[in-house]
Amino acid sequence: MKQGKKHFFFICLLVRTALLHPPDGCCTTPAGVGLMVGDPTGITAKFRFNTVNAMDLGIGLDDFSIHADYLWHDWNLFPQSPQTRLAVYYGFGVGLKDRKHDSILMARALGGVSLFFTSQPVELFIELAPLLKLTGGGGLDLDAAIGARYYF
Repeated sequence: MKQGKKHFFFICLLVRTALLHPPDGCCTTPAGVGLMVGDPTGITAKFRFNTVNAMDLGIGLDDFSIHADYLWHDWNLFPQSPQTRLAVYYGFGVGLKDRKHDSILMARALGGVSLFFTSQPVELFIELAPLLKLTGGGGLDLDAAIGARYYF
């Protein structure tokens, strides 16, 4: 029983540390929420673990879909300015789409570019995500979106 309490305490301490001490970078906090347009069109959220690693979530509202991706950011590919930070990111994840009441499970690989403003808690992004349909007859598909997130 004591071992379980120690694990629980340690996990709570890690979560508290991540939420109260945001990673170094452009925004003052690690969590951002916004809108994306394309396929899917809907709501997007991102949680930055540090300056390199992040997790994003998208909920498409046109044809219902949801996806979650683990991301790596490369800040060294482009020259950086004092006003903005430009990163290339790539990652992988999973998604679920509802096409005419037929749910399709997908594996996602994605790449994109993020523009952060050093004076404002805003990120602009564009991304492409090739999809491998794991159900619904299989096959390939492509998601592409542009969007913005506000960090709070």
